[in-house]
Amino acid sequence: MSNAIPLAKPSLSEVERQAVLDVLRSPVLASGPRVEQFAKSVAELSQRNSGIPCSSGTAGLTLVLAALGIGAGDKVVVPAFGFVAMANAVWSLGATPLFADCDPRTLNVDLNSVAKLLELKPRAVLAAETFGNPAGMPELEALCAAHEIPLVEDACEGIGGRISGRPVGGFGRASVFGFYPNKQITTGEGGVIVTDDTRLAERCRSLANHGRGEDGSTFVRPGWNFRLDEMSGALGNAQLSRLDEILDQREAVAAQYTARLSGNIELVLPSVEKASRPSWFAYCVRLTGRWNATVRDEVIQAMAGHEISCAKYFPSIPQTPAWQGRCEPNANNTPVADSISGRTIALPFYAGLSSQEIDLVCQSLELMIERATFRHRASPTDQVDGIEPS
Repeated sequence: MSNAIPLAKPSLSEVERQAVLDVLRSPVLASGPRVEQFAKSVAELSQRNSGIPCSSGTAGLTLVLAALGIGAGDKVVVPAFGFVAMANAVWSLGATPLFADCDPRTLNVDLNSVAKLLELKPRAVLAAETFGNPAGMPELEALCAAHEIPLVEDACEGIGGRISGRPVGGFGRASVFGFYPNKQITTGEGGVIVTDDTRLAERCRSLANHGRGEDGSTFVRPGWNFRLDEMSGALGNAQLSRLDEILDQREAVAAQYTARLSGNIELVLPSVEKASRPSWFAYCVRLTGRWNATVRDEVIQAMAGHEISCAKYFPSIPQTPAWQGRCEPNANNTPVADSISGRTIALPFYAGLSSQEIDLVCQSLELMIERATFRHRASPTDQVDGIEPS
């Protein structure tokens, strides 16, 4: 059964379709001028000097870590609450993630948790703007600078966001954007690395192109084929031309959700920090701390039965089957991430979601929560640790 209201969908217009058709009528389909223009534009948006195109956000993270010399036996701090690509990039290089807990208010990494992990001498810190929220990134950058440890900003969920006058993508040694179809703007698949470090940029560009040197004919190091094609570059350029429009539409959808759900005592809604403008990647609510994953999963399943698609964003990475037993012994203490991850619900969210659809989602959500919590209210086993924002 197809969902009447999907979880996400890209905002595409005739501008994007024509841009891709123009490439198909040209002789250049692989890496070319459109890809380079796209990467340059993303770098300018981030107030960075260099932009390196790549095949995905995950590829970009892998390239940056490899260019920093991270490999077997090294440790990298990674958010426990976030998309698994961050941990996978570390693992793919033979390094070990040290999982940092999250702040229950912002859902970004908790500074105290990161500070404790820095005592284990990691080679880098990897951190993201969770759901597009840039809160805490300036403070994290200062912490890493004080310990002389490179910060790699996973900006894949935050394009166009700002905090304290600084753009997402402008923090740390390098930043990585991803453009999967559920993101604010898309290239289908694709990513861009941005940095002010010229040597790091050169290494990333080489590693993404089989390890070629600047002349393109000599292989100076082992590498990957992590290049981006011209169709994706053309699509990205067209999407960037509409970025402000798309972000405004998504912000309006988020505001409607907040206004509609703010009176529900069973829900914790996203927070927005002063001096910041989030770039709304997703609108994720969570059940309060007296409920657990059983109730959350029932709500999501019931919403699907009403043709409304919701999702579990995000599982706590060290608690997933893939990572149990692979974590650094005695180094990962993430109770907040573990608790919150069992109660999050990502609601349908995209530019163009109508007020009528938002109202239907909210009505259905509140009804499904009421039914699920009523079924479980008498069971003490359904109580959790109650960690919530103060």
